[in-house]
Amino acid sequence: MQTSFIAIILAVVLVLSIGVFFVVRNRGLETRVDDYRTFFIMGAVFIPIGIATDNYAFSIIGLVFMILGVTNRDKWRNVKEKVEKRAL
Repeated sequence: MQTSFIAIILAVVLVLSIGVFFVVRNRGLETRVDDYRTFFIMGAVFIPIGIATDNYAFSIIGLVFMILGVTNRDKWRNVKEKVEKRAL
């Protein structure tokens, strides 16, 4: 009983310390820009997968991704812009 309690405490401390490490490490870095076109494509893929496997959770997630992508259509990045940014 006491050994499992200590293991749980150690696991929680480890997870929290990893979280703090990543927060501190990413502080000051430039913010990333989400490509909402990718969300739309993921949604278009998840919907048929959810229907084919009778797992409607995938379909719901796909619908949410598609709505997110379509509502932010003005923020879709062009494929050429991605290639040029990678080259820099």
